[in-house]
Order: sequence, then C-alpha cells, then structure tokens
Amino acid sequence: MKKIVICLTAAVFAAGIAGAQTNLVDTMKKENATTRSANSGFAEEEFRRGVQSYYRGSYNEAIQEFEKALSYLPGESTILDWLGKSYYKAGIEGSALQQWQFAAENGYGGILLQNRMEIVGERR
Repeated sequence: MKKIVICLTAAVFAAGIAGAQTNLVDTMKKENATTRSANSGFAEEEFRRGVQSYYRGSYNEAIQEFEKALSYLPGESTILDWLGKSYYKAGIEGSALQQWQFAAENGYGGILLQNRMEIVGERR
C-alpha cells in the first residue's frame, strides 16, 4: 500500500512539474506577443484626449492632440482619420483631404473614406 501511495505521489508531482514548465513557456510567448512600446501608450493617451476634445467641439485642441499622437506613432491610420475629421470641422478642408489621403494610402477606410474624400473635394 505504501508503495502505491509513493508511486501515485511521485506521478502527480512529476505531472505537476511538467505542466508547470509548459505553462511557463506559454506565458512567455503570450507576454512577447502582447508587449507594447511606450510610444503606443503615449499615443493612445493623446488620441483619447483628442477624441474628447473633438466631441466637446474644441477642434483646434483636438488637432493638437492628434498631432501629438502622430508624433508617437507616425502613419497610424486611425489617428490620421480623426485628424482629418478635426481639420474638416475646423474649416481646413485641404489639410483634411491630405490626412485622409495618407490614411487611404495605408489601406484604411475603404469605400466610405473614398466617398468622404470625393464629396469634400467636389465641394471645394
């Protein structure tokens, strides 16, 4: 009986060690896959402030916040789109079209963005 208990304990212990090693390896893979740079965190914060300013109607302030966000993540299409919206609402249509064009070149927006650019371009 003692031999069976010792064998079962050893088997459970060995299985626990093998499972723990597998989890450590998987955890390391997950950490590396989701690691973000500091710049993306700063850009996210500036982007959030820009969206808040946009919805408050402070379009010039929103433009500044989105420009700061772009300084951390240049070429980020979502930021470019919102920057274009802010320029448009502030009455600076040429810059709005330029930002939307940059976003479209990155493959962002699809037909809706193309349609918006076409409408604003025709109104000018």
